[in-house]
Amino acid sequence: MLYHYHNLTFSNGKVAIFLLTVIMVYSQRMTAYHGGALDDRRSIWMFFGVIALAIVNLIGWGRFNYILASQGYLSEEFVANWVAARALIVEGESPYQPEITQTILSTLDTAVARDIDRVPQFTSPIYTIVIFLPIAFIADLIIAQAVWMTILQVVLIASILIAVHISPTKPSRLVYSFLVFTTLISFHVILPIYHGSTIVVAGLFLLLSLLSIRNGREEIGGVMLGLATIQLPYLVLPILLILFWTTGHRQRLFFLWFLGILILLVVLGVFLVPEWPQQYLKILFRYALYYPASSPGAAFRSYWPGIGTLLARLLTIVTTAVLLFEWWIARKGDFNFLYWAVGFTLTIGFWIGLPALPNNLILLLLPLVLCISAWSERWGRAGSAIAIICLTVVLIWEWWLAFGNINSLRQVDALRLLIPLPLICLVGLYWVRSVIVRPKRLVDRLRTGENV
Repeated sequence: MLYHYHNLTFSNGKVAIFLLTVIMVYSQRMTAYHGGALDDRRSIWMFFGVIALAIVNLIGWGRFNYILASQGYLSEEFVANWVAARALIVEGESPYQPEITQTILSTLDTAVARDIDRVPQFTSPIYTIVIFLPIAFIADLIIAQAVWMTILQVVLIASILIAVHISPTKPSRLVYSFLVFTTLISFHVILPIYHGSTIVVAGLFLLLSLLSIRNGREEIGGVMLGLATIQLPYLVLPILLILFWTTGHRQRLFFLWFLGILILLVVLGVFLVPEWPQQYLKILFRYALYYPASSPGAAFRSYWPGIGTLLARLLTIVTTAVLLFEWWIARKGDFNFLYWAVGFTLTIGFWIGLPALPNNLILLLLPLVLCISAWSERWGRAGSAIAIICLTVVLIWEWWLAFGNINSLRQVDALRLLIPLPLICLVGLYWVRSVIVRPKRLVDRLRTGENV
Protein backbone atom coordinates (compact mmCIF):
# COMPACT_ATOMS: atom_id res chain seq x y z
CA MET A 1 0.00 0.00 0.00
CA LEU A 2 2.76 2.49 0.91
CA TYR A 3 4.60 1.76 -2.31
CA HIS A 4 1.40 2.33 -4.28
CA TYR A 5 0.71 5.54 -2.40
CA HIS A 6 4.23 6.81 -2.93
CA ASN A 7 4.15 6.26 -6.70
CA LEU A 8 0.70 7.81 -7.06
CA THR A 9 1.85 10.81 -5.12
CA PHE A 10 4.48 11.59 -7.72
CA SER A 11 2.19 10.99 -10.67
CA ASN A 12 -0.79 12.98 -9.38
CA GLY A 13 0.44 16.34 -8.27
CA LYS A 14 3.67 16.24 -6.26
CA VAL A 15 5.65 17.83 -9.07
CA ALA A 16 3.09 20.61 -9.31
CA ILE A 17 3.12 21.02 -5.53
CA PHE A 18 6.87 21.32 -5.64
CA LEU A 19 6.80 23.99 -8.35
CA LEU A 20 4.12 25.98 -6.55
CA THR A 21 5.94 25.84 -3.23
CA VAL A 22 9.32 26.75 -4.72
CA ILE A 23 7.76 29.82 -6.34
CA MET A 24 6.13 30.87 -3.09
CA VAL A 25 9.14 30.30 -0.84
CA TYR A 26 11.54 31.78 -3.39
CA SER A 27 9.53 34.99 -3.68
CA GLN A 28 9.15 35.16 0.10
CA ARG A 29 12.85 34.56 0.64
CA MET A 30 13.90 37.17 -1.89
CA THR A 31 11.66 39.78 -0.31
CA ALA A 32 12.54 39.04 3.32
CA TYR A 33 16.20 38.18 2.86
CA HIS A 34 17.23 41.02 0.56
CA GLY A 35 14.68 43.60 1.63
CA GLY A 36 13.57 44.10 -1.95
CA ALA A 37 10.19 44.24 -3.60
CA LEU A 38 8.97 43.06 -6.99
CA ASP A 39 7.82 45.68 -9.46
CA ASP A 40 4.09 45.97 -10.07
CA ARG A 41 4.05 44.08 -13.38
CA ARG A 42 6.08 41.14 -12.07
CA SER A 43 4.01 41.12 -8.87
CA ILE A 44 0.78 40.83 -10.84
CA TRP A 45 2.13 37.96 -12.95
CA MET A 46 3.48 36.25 -9.83
CA PHE A 47 0.14 36.65 -8.08
CA PHE A 48 -1.95 35.20 -10.90
CA GLY A 49 0.65 32.48 -11.53
CA VAL A 50 0.52 31.33 -7.93
CA ILE A 51 -3.31 31.44 -7.93
CA ALA A 52 -3.47 29.37 -11.12
CA LEU A 53 -0.99 26.81 -9.80
CA ALA A 54 -2.85 26.66 -6.49
CA ILE A 55 -6.12 25.85 -8.27
CA VAL A 56 -4.45 23.19 -10.41
CA ASN A 57 -2.81 21.67 -7.36
CA LEU A 58 -5.99 21.61 -5.30
CA ILE A 59 -7.80 19.83 -8.11
CA GLY A 60 -4.90 17.39 -8.51
CA TRP A 61 -4.66 16.71 -4.76
CA GLY A 62 -8.40 16.21 -4.45
CA ARG A 63 -8.49 13.83 -7.42
CA PHE A 64 -5.60 11.74 -6.13
CA ASN A 65 -6.97 11.64 -2.58
CA TYR A 66 -10.39 10.57 -3.87
CA ILE A 67 -8.83 7.76 -5.91
CA LEU A 68 -6.85 6.60 -2.88
CA ALA A 69 -9.89 6.61 -0.59
CA SER A 70 -12.14 4.97 -3.17
CA GLN A 71 -9.70 2.04 -3.41
CA GLY A 72 -10.37 1.22 0.22
CA TYR A 73 -7.43 3.00 1.89
CA LEU A 74 -9.31 4.51 4.82
CA SER A 75 -7.47 6.82 7.22
CA GLU A 76 -7.67 5.52 10.76
CA GLU A 77 -7.64 8.80 12.68
CA PHE A 78 -9.84 10.57 10.15
CA VAL A 79 -12.48 7.85 10.32
CA ALA A 80 -12.47 8.07 14.12
CA ASN A 81 -12.88 11.86 14.06
CA TRP A 82 -15.43 11.83 11.24
CA VAL A 83 -17.64 9.19 12.88
CA ALA A 84 -17.36 10.96 16.26
CA ALA A 85 -18.21 14.36 14.73
CA ARG A 86 -21.25 13.00 12.90
CA ALA A 87 -22.41 11.15 16.02
CA LEU A 88 -22.29 14.39 18.01
CA ILE A 89 -23.69 16.76 15.40
CA VAL A 90 -26.22 14.57 13.63
CA GLU A 91 -27.31 12.23 16.43
CA GLY A 92 -26.37 14.21 19.55
CA GLU A 93 -24.38 11.33 21.08
CA SER A 94 -21.14 11.53 23.05
CA PRO A 95 -18.17 10.60 20.84
CA TYR A 96 -16.56 8.79 23.79
CA GLN A 97 -19.32 6.17 24.14
CA PRO A 98 -18.48 2.51 23.43
CA GLU A 99 -21.18 2.45 20.75
CA ILE A 100 -19.31 5.11 18.77
CA THR A 101 -16.10 3.13 19.11
CA GLN A 102 -17.91 0.12 17.69
CA THR A 103 -19.15 2.23 14.77
CA ILE A 104 -15.60 3.38 14.09
CA LEU A 105 -14.42 -0.21 14.16
CA SER A 106 -17.12 -1.40 11.77
CA THR A 107 -16.41 1.52 9.41
CA LEU A 108 -12.73 0.64 9.24
CA ASP A 109 -13.65 -3.11 9.13
CA THR A 110 -11.99 -5.77 11.27
CA ALA A 111 -9.07 -6.38 8.87
CA VAL A 112 -7.87 -2.81 9.25
CA ALA A 113 -8.34 -2.96 13.01
CA ARG A 114 -6.24 -6.12 13.17
CA ASP A 115 -3.40 -4.36 11.29
CA ILE A 116 -3.64 -1.40 13.65
CA ASP A 117 -3.18 -3.80 16.59
CA ARG A 118 -5.46 -1.74 18.87
CA VAL A 119 -9.07 -0.59 19.04
CA PRO A 120 -9.36 2.73 17.18
CA GLN A 121 -11.49 5.32 18.97
CA PHE A 122 -11.96 9.03 19.49
CA THR A 123 -9.23 10.20 21.90
CA SER A 124 -9.20 13.99 21.33
CA PRO A 125 -10.86 16.85 23.24
CA ILE A 126 -14.45 17.24 22.18
CA TYR A 127 -13.80 20.71 20.76
CA THR A 128 -11.57 19.11 18.12
CA ILE A 129 -14.86 18.37 16.35
CA VAL A 130 -15.19 22.11 15.69
CA ILE A 131 -12.39 21.74 13.13
CA PHE A 132 -14.33 18.92 11.49
CA LEU A 133 -17.64 20.78 11.23
CA PRO A 134 -17.53 21.32 7.45
CA ILE A 135 -16.29 17.74 6.92
CA ALA A 136 -18.84 16.23 9.30
CA PHE A 137 -21.71 17.44 7.13
CA ILE A 138 -20.35 15.42 4.19
CA ALA A 139 -22.24 12.13 4.37
CA ASP A 140 -20.02 10.31 1.88
CA LEU A 141 -16.98 8.97 3.73
CA ILE A 142 -14.77 8.78 0.64
CA ILE A 143 -15.45 12.37 -0.41
CA ALA A 144 -15.02 13.56 3.17
CA GLN A 145 -11.63 11.85 3.48
CA ALA A 146 -10.45 13.23 0.13
CA VAL A 147 -11.41 16.77 1.19
CA TRP A 148 -9.72 16.40 4.59
CA MET A 149 -6.47 15.06 3.13
CA THR A 150 -6.42 17.95 0.66
CA ILE A 151 -6.86 20.39 3.55
CA LEU A 152 -3.95 18.78 5.40
CA GLN A 153 -1.73 19.16 2.33
CA VAL A 154 -2.55 22.86 2.19
CA VAL A 155 -1.84 23.13 5.93
CA LEU A 156 1.54 21.48 5.36
CA ILE A 157 2.51 24.06 2.74
CA ALA A 158 1.50 26.86 5.12
CA SER A 159 3.53 25.28 7.92
CA ILE A 160 6.67 25.14 5.79
CA LEU A 161 6.33 28.80 4.81
CA ILE A 162 5.73 29.97 8.38
CA ALA A 163 8.56 27.86 9.83
CA VAL A 164 11.03 29.37 7.36
CA HIS A 165 9.60 32.87 7.76
CA ILE A 166 10.06 33.02 11.54
CA SER A 167 13.43 31.25 11.57
CA PRO A 168 16.26 33.61 12.62
CA THR A 169 18.42 32.22 9.80
CA LYS A 170 17.64 31.63 6.13
CA PRO A 171 18.93 28.81 3.92
CA SER A 172 20.38 29.09 0.45
CA ARG A 173 18.05 28.74 -2.53
CA LEU A 174 19.29 25.22 -3.23
CA VAL A 175 18.79 24.06 0.36
CA TYR A 176 15.41 25.81 0.48
CA SER A 177 14.18 23.98 -2.61
CA PHE A 178 15.62 20.66 -1.45
CA LEU A 179 13.96 21.09 1.96
CA VAL A 180 10.57 21.64 0.31
CA PHE A 181 11.03 18.69 -2.05
CA THR A 182 12.16 16.20 0.60
CA THR A 183 9.53 17.39 3.07
CA LEU A 184 6.71 16.78 0.61
CA ILE A 185 7.82 13.21 -0.13
CA SER A 186 9.11 12.22 3.32
CA PHE A 187 7.46 9.27 5.03
CA HIS A 188 7.00 11.20 8.30
CA VAL A 189 4.96 13.79 6.37
CA ILE A 190 2.98 11.48 4.08
CA LEU A 191 2.05 9.17 6.99
CA PRO A 192 0.06 11.70 9.10
CA ILE A 193 -1.62 13.09 5.98
CA TYR A 194 -2.62 9.58 4.91
CA HIS A 195 -3.91 8.88 8.44
CA GLY A 196 -5.80 12.16 8.46
CA SER A 197 -4.07 13.17 11.68
CA THR A 198 -4.95 16.45 13.36
CA ILE A 199 -1.31 16.70 14.49
CA VAL A 200 -0.70 18.53 11.20
CA VAL A 201 -3.27 21.19 12.12
CA ALA A 202 -2.05 21.39 15.72
CA GLY A 203 1.49 22.00 14.45
CA LEU A 204 0.23 24.88 12.32
CA PHE A 205 -1.51 26.43 15.34
CA LEU A 206 1.77 26.20 17.27
CA LEU A 207 3.66 27.94 14.47
CA LEU A 208 0.98 30.63 14.19
CA SER A 209 1.28 31.25 17.92
CA LEU A 210 5.05 31.74 17.60
CA LEU A 211 4.54 34.04 14.60
CA SER A 212 2.06 36.12 16.60
CA ILE A 213 4.47 36.39 19.53
CA ARG A 214 7.22 37.60 17.21
CA ASN A 215 4.89 40.20 15.71
CA GLY A 216 3.68 41.41 19.12
CA ARG A 217 0.11 40.12 18.69
CA GLU A 218 -0.39 38.57 22.10
CA GLU A 219 -4.13 38.05 21.76
CA ILE A 220 -3.83 36.09 18.50
CA GLY A 221 -0.89 34.12 19.86
CA GLY A 222 -2.87 33.10 22.94
CA VAL A 223 -5.83 31.98 20.84
CA MET A 224 -3.63 29.94 18.50
CA LEU A 225 -1.87 28.26 21.42
CA GLY A 226 -5.24 27.42 22.95
CA LEU A 227 -6.33 25.79 19.69
CA ALA A 228 -3.10 23.76 19.66
CA THR A 229 -4.46 21.82 22.65
CA ILE A 230 -6.46 19.67 20.21
CA GLN A 231 -3.37 17.43 20.44
CA LEU A 232 -2.56 18.03 24.09
CA PRO A 233 -0.66 14.77 24.84
CA TYR A 234 1.88 15.57 22.11
CA LEU A 235 2.12 19.36 22.49
CA VAL A 236 1.80 19.75 26.26
CA LEU A 237 5.54 20.46 26.69
CA PRO A 238 5.91 23.27 24.08
CA ILE A 239 2.62 24.76 25.30
CA LEU A 240 3.93 24.89 28.88
CA LEU A 241 7.22 26.37 27.66
CA ILE A 242 5.53 29.16 25.72
CA LEU A 243 3.31 30.00 28.69
CA PHE A 244 6.40 30.00 30.94
CA TRP A 245 8.30 32.28 28.55
CA THR A 246 5.46 34.75 27.96
CA THR A 247 4.80 34.97 31.70
CA GLY A 248 8.46 35.75 32.28
CA HIS A 249 8.23 38.52 29.69
CA ARG A 250 5.11 39.94 31.35
CA GLN A 251 2.88 39.21 28.38
CA ARG A 252 -0.22 38.85 30.53
CA LEU A 253 -2.55 39.44 27.59
CA PHE A 254 -1.20 36.30 25.94
CA PHE A 255 -2.03 34.14 28.97
CA LEU A 256 -5.48 35.72 29.37
CA TRP A 257 -6.42 35.02 25.76
CA PHE A 258 -5.04 31.47 26.00
CA LEU A 259 -7.04 30.82 29.15
CA GLY A 260 -10.12 32.53 27.72
CA ILE A 261 -10.25 30.49 24.51
CA LEU A 262 -9.58 27.29 26.45
CA ILE A 263 -12.43 27.99 28.88
CA LEU A 264 -14.71 28.91 25.99
CA LEU A 265 -13.96 25.65 24.18
CA VAL A 266 -14.42 23.58 27.34
CA VAL A 267 -17.74 25.26 28.19
CA LEU A 268 -18.94 24.86 24.61
CA GLY A 269 -18.18 21.15 24.87
CA VAL A 270 -20.01 20.92 28.20
CA PHE A 271 -23.15 22.33 26.58
CA LEU A 272 -22.97 19.57 23.99
CA VAL A 273 -21.84 16.70 26.24
CA PRO A 274 -21.96 17.64 29.97
CA GLU A 275 -19.73 14.76 31.09
CA TRP A 276 -17.04 15.11 28.40
CA PRO A 277 -14.25 16.51 30.68
CA GLN A 278 -14.39 13.39 32.88
CA GLN A 279 -14.48 11.11 29.83
CA TYR A 280 -11.51 12.86 28.23
CA LEU A 281 -9.45 12.88 31.44
CA LYS A 282 -10.03 9.14 31.74
CA ILE A 283 -8.58 8.75 28.24
CA LEU A 284 -5.56 10.89 29.11
CA PHE A 285 -4.74 8.82 32.19
CA ARG A 286 -5.05 5.61 30.17
CA TYR A 287 -3.25 6.89 27.06
CA ALA A 288 -0.56 4.22 27.23
CA LEU A 289 -3.26 1.58 26.72
CA TYR A 290 -4.27 3.13 23.40
CA TYR A 291 -0.68 3.48 22.17
CA PRO A 292 1.43 0.78 23.85
CA ALA A 293 5.20 0.71 23.30
CA SER A 294 5.12 4.18 21.78
CA SER A 295 8.25 5.63 23.39
CA PRO A 296 11.95 4.69 23.56
CA GLY A 297 11.49 3.79 27.23
CA ALA A 298 8.73 1.36 26.30
CA ALA A 299 11.03 -0.09 23.64
CA PHE A 300 13.70 -0.69 26.30
CA ARG A 301 11.18 -2.58 28.45
CA SER A 302 10.06 -4.61 25.44
CA TYR A 303 13.53 -5.56 24.18
CA TRP A 304 15.22 -6.03 27.58
CA PRO A 305 12.60 -7.00 30.22
CA GLY A 306 15.27 -7.21 32.89
CA ILE A 307 17.16 -3.94 32.75
CA GLY A 308 14.72 -2.18 30.40
CA THR A 309 12.64 -0.58 33.16
CA LEU A 310 15.74 0.90 34.80
CA LEU A 311 16.99 2.28 31.47
CA ALA A 312 13.56 3.75 30.72
CA ARG A 313 13.41 5.56 34.06
CA LEU A 314 16.98 6.78 33.71
CA LEU A 315 16.25 8.13 30.23
CA THR A 316 13.17 9.98 31.47
CA ILE A 317 14.99 11.49 34.45
CA VAL A 318 17.98 12.67 32.42
CA THR A 319 15.95 14.14 29.55
CA THR A 320 13.54 15.85 31.96
CA ALA A 321 16.42 17.41 33.88
CA VAL A 322 18.05 18.66 30.68
CA LEU A 323 14.74 20.06 29.44
CA LEU A 324 13.99 21.95 32.67
CA PHE A 325 17.52 23.34 32.71
CA GLU A 326 17.15 24.68 29.16
CA TRP A 327 13.75 26.17 29.97
CA TRP A 328 15.24 28.01 32.95
CA ILE A 329 18.04 29.43 30.82
CA ALA A 330 15.66 30.41 28.02
CA ARG A 331 13.06 32.11 30.20
CA LYS A 332 14.68 35.56 29.88
CA GLY A 333 15.93 35.14 26.31
CA ASP A 334 14.60 36.92 23.24
CA PHE A 335 12.24 35.45 20.64
CA ASN A 336 15.06 33.64 18.85
CA PHE A 337 15.86 31.80 22.07
CA LEU A 338 12.19 30.92 22.47
CA TYR A 339 12.10 29.60 18.91
CA TRP A 340 15.17 27.49 19.66
CA ALA A 341 13.74 26.27 22.98
CA VAL A 342 10.45 25.20 21.35
CA GLY A 343 12.39 23.26 18.72
CA PHE A 344 14.51 21.66 21.42
CA THR A 345 11.41 20.76 23.45
CA LEU A 346 9.74 19.13 20.45
CA THR A 347 12.90 17.15 19.74
CA ILE A 348 13.71 15.89 23.22
CA GLY A 349 10.03 15.16 23.83
CA PHE A 350 10.41 11.99 21.76
CA TRP A 351 12.70 10.55 24.45
CA ILE A 352 11.14 11.95 27.60
CA GLY A 353 8.39 9.33 27.88
CA LEU A 354 5.44 10.96 26.10
CA PRO A 355 3.84 9.07 23.17
CA ALA A 356 6.43 9.09 20.38
CA LEU A 357 4.41 8.02 17.36
CA PRO A 358 5.83 8.18 13.82
CA ASN A 359 2.96 10.53 12.89
CA ASN A 360 4.33 13.13 15.30
CA LEU A 361 7.69 13.43 13.55
CA ILE A 362 6.06 16.10 11.40
CA LEU A 363 6.36 18.39 14.44
CA LEU A 364 10.14 18.39 13.94
CA LEU A 365 9.70 20.61 10.89
CA LEU A 366 10.43 23.62 13.11
CA PRO A 367 13.81 22.46 14.53
CA LEU A 368 14.78 20.94 11.18
CA VAL A 369 14.26 24.26 9.39
CA LEU A 370 16.29 26.06 12.05
CA CYS A 371 19.21 23.62 11.83
CA ILE A 372 19.59 23.38 8.07
CA SER A 373 19.09 27.13 7.68
CA ALA A 374 21.84 27.81 10.22
CA TRP A 375 24.24 25.37 8.54
CA SER A 376 23.57 26.82 5.11
CA GLU A 377 23.89 30.44 6.17
CA ARG A 378 26.86 29.98 8.50
CA TRP A 379 29.05 27.63 6.46
CA GLY A 380 28.06 28.47 2.89
CA ARG A 381 28.50 25.63 0.40
CA ALA A 382 29.86 23.24 3.02
CA GLY A 383 26.87 23.90 5.26
CA SER A 384 24.49 23.47 2.34
CA ALA A 385 26.12 20.13 1.52
CA ILE A 386 25.70 18.98 5.15
CA ALA A 387 22.05 20.06 5.13
CA ILE A 388 21.35 18.20 1.88
CA ILE A 389 23.11 15.06 3.15
CA CYS A 390 21.09 15.08 6.39
CA LEU A 391 17.81 15.55 4.52
CA THR A 392 18.73 12.72 2.16
CA VAL A 393 19.64 10.38 5.04
CA VAL A 394 16.27 11.00 6.71
CA LEU A 395 14.40 10.49 3.45
CA ILE A 396 16.14 7.23 2.53
CA TRP A 397 16.10 5.79 6.05
CA GLU A 398 12.35 6.34 6.52
CA TRP A 399 11.34 4.96 3.13
CA TRP A 400 13.69 2.00 3.57
CA LEU A 401 11.77 1.11 6.72
CA ALA A 402 8.45 1.73 4.96
CA PHE A 403 9.33 -0.54 2.05
CA GLY A 404 10.36 -3.11 4.65
CA ASN A 405 6.66 -3.44 5.56
CA ILE A 406 6.84 -1.45 8.77
CA ASN A 407 3.05 -1.72 9.14
CA SER A 408 3.36 -5.46 9.61
CA LEU A 409 5.83 -5.08 12.49
CA ARG A 410 5.11 -4.47 16.14
CA GLN A 411 4.56 -0.86 17.09
CA VAL A 412 7.74 -0.90 19.14
CA ASP A 413 9.68 -1.70 15.95
CA ALA A 414 8.29 1.42 14.32
CA LEU A 415 10.36 3.44 16.82
CA ARG A 416 13.34 2.89 14.54
CA LEU A 417 11.91 5.87 12.66
CA LEU A 418 12.94 8.02 15.61
CA ILE A 419 16.65 7.43 15.12
CA PRO A 420 17.76 9.78 12.31
CA LEU A 421 15.56 12.88 12.42
CA PRO A 422 15.41 13.61 16.18
CA LEU A 423 19.14 12.90 16.56
CA ILE A 424 20.05 15.22 13.68
CA CYS A 425 17.83 17.93 15.15
CA LEU A 426 19.24 17.47 18.66
CA VAL A 427 22.88 17.76 17.56
CA GLY A 428 22.08 20.63 15.23
CA LEU A 429 20.12 22.54 17.86
CA TYR A 430 22.99 22.50 20.35
CA TRP A 431 25.27 23.87 17.67
CA VAL A 432 22.70 26.56 16.82
CA ARG A 433 22.40 27.42 20.52
CA SER A 434 26.10 28.08 20.88
CA VAL A 435 26.69 29.85 17.58
CA ILE A 436 23.47 31.50 16.37
CA VAL A 437 21.36 32.11 19.47
CA ARG A 438 24.53 33.08 21.36
CA PRO A 439 23.38 33.13 25.01
CA LYS A 440 25.88 34.35 27.60
CA ARG A 441 27.82 31.37 28.86
CA LEU A 442 26.44 29.85 32.04
CA VAL A 443 29.93 29.82 33.58
CA ASP A 444 30.28 33.57 33.02
CA ARG A 445 26.88 34.19 34.59
CA LEU A 446 27.77 32.21 37.68
CA ARG A 447 31.15 33.92 37.94
CA THR A 448 29.61 37.41 37.84
CA GLY A 449 26.76 36.48 40.15
CA GLU A 450 24.15 37.22 37.50
CA ASN A 451 20.74 35.61 37.98
CA VAL A 452 20.42 32.51 35.78
